[in-house]
Amino acid sequence: MNYKLEKLVMVLPVMLILLQRISIPLYSFQLPMIIPVIYAFVILFFLIDKIKINIYRLLLFIALVFILSLTTVLNGNYVITSYLYLIVIYLPFVFVIQNPKLFNQLISYFQNIMFFVALVGIFQFVLQFYFEFFDPMTKLPAEFHTQGYVSTGEVAYGSGIFRANGVFFLEASFFSQFLAIAIVIEIYYFKRIKRIFIKTIALICTFSGTGLLILLLFSIPFIKELKFNHITKVLIFVVPFFIYFIGTSYGDSLIARIGELTGGSKTNSGYIRFFGPLVLLEEQINKDALIFLKGMGAGLSDDLWHFANNPALVKLLLEYGFFSTLIFSMFFFFVLWQSQGKWVVKSSLLVMYMFLSGALLQPQTVYLNLLFASLFIKKG
Repeated sequence: MNYKLEKLVMVLPVMLILLQRISIPLYSFQLPMIIPVIYAFVILFFLIDKIKINIYRLLLFIALVFILSLTTVLNGNYVITSYLYLIVIYLPFVFVIQNPKLFNQLISYFQNIMFFVALVGIFQFVLQFYFEFFDPMTKLPAEFHTQGYVSTGEVAYGSGIFRANGVFFLEASFFSQFLAIAIVIEIYYFKRIKRIFIKTIALICTFSGTGLLILLLFSIPFIKELKFNHITKVLIFVVPFFIYFIGTSYGDSLIARIGELTGGSKTNSGYIRFFGPLVLLEEQINKDALIFLKGMGAGLSDDLWHFANNPALVKLLLEYGFFSTLIFSMFFFFVLWQSQGKWVVKSSLLVMYMFLSGALLQPQTVYLNLLFASLFIKKG
């Protein structure tokens, strides 16, 4: 019976994807469905003795909670729900499983799920040329639909052509980042060229530069390790499609998205996502140098930058200050160092979490790290 219960871990990546856009309304607050799912899993596995508390993680987490509480109280002004939400989201990181076989099964299962949603995303993008754009999740009652995200967006303003979000993902950019992680895993674990090809096409259909950035950082170094037959398959499957695509107007749109990362314009999403928050941080510290040390208070940075959620480190520095950010970083990096899995995959997850979205209080992204860069601990 315990073995069958143990296999329930395979449900987590399914829920992490299928429930991204669903939340439970709690008065004026929304609780993403994935949080109670993760807690139910942790409690169940703890009861059947398949998951344990890691004492070193627990001590670091207690230190983190202490300094977060201290800076919050000293600031006086804070949003209590933001402070409590942070603790609730990261508490599951103190738990560990030591089971390499189960970890490998989870990786394989995640790849199968992502292959399925990649096909969904491709059909979603293509079918809009013949029918209305397919996104049934928009039919959810508003109170159960996760707010604060642009789930459907056009390739270019006024084009009438929508970027694929894979139906279940909060935004097309989230879909692209999950696909990029899946491609990196495929490259370094399985090397199935056809699946890489399908997922790459799906990523292109998102018209998001963040997923492509992950691929540029973490897949290109692997090329030197490819065997001749792998390189041949890449040339046969990918290169002709890439050349054709780049020559189309959609290719121009995608290249323009990558160009946003230069910071040359202050109105595009690249500036809004990567450069604007850093400028905001500098401005606030120039106004009050003590913000760098003690922060301005939990939840108080959200209204300063209206266009997107601040990256994790920027939000931590603004709200809790340097020392809280230092302890949090120590906790997070210790978790990464201790966990099972290839470093290139854990690094790609770290970049996605730290820099490519406002992930600090975003359980849909945080718990991807929990599954593949935290929960399963190395032996020894």
